[in-house]
Amino acid sequence: MVARDHFLWMDVTDGVALVEYEASAMALSGSGDLHSAVDELLTYDWLPVEGQDFRVQYDGVTVNGVGQESEVFYAIRTSE
Repeated sequence: MVARDHFLWMDVTDGVALVEYEASAMALSGSGDLHSAVDELLTYDWLPVEGQDFRVQYDGVTVNGVGQESEVFYAIRTSE
C-alpha cells in the first residue's frame, strides 16, 4: 500500500507493507525493476532519522493566562 501525505506506521503483515508515496516514486524511478524497488523500500532507509533529518522540541505559548506546550518537529537543514 502506498500512502500519500500522512500515514500511520504499520509493520509488514501478511505480505502487505505500507510505504510513503514520494519514497516509492523515487525507488521506482531509480530502479531497473519492480522487485529491486520493493526490496529497497522494505529496508525503510527512506524514513527520516531523529537528530539527523529532524529534531523535536517542545514549544509553549500562553494566551490570557492559559498555557499550552506542544511537541514540534523541525527539519534539520543540510548544506547540500
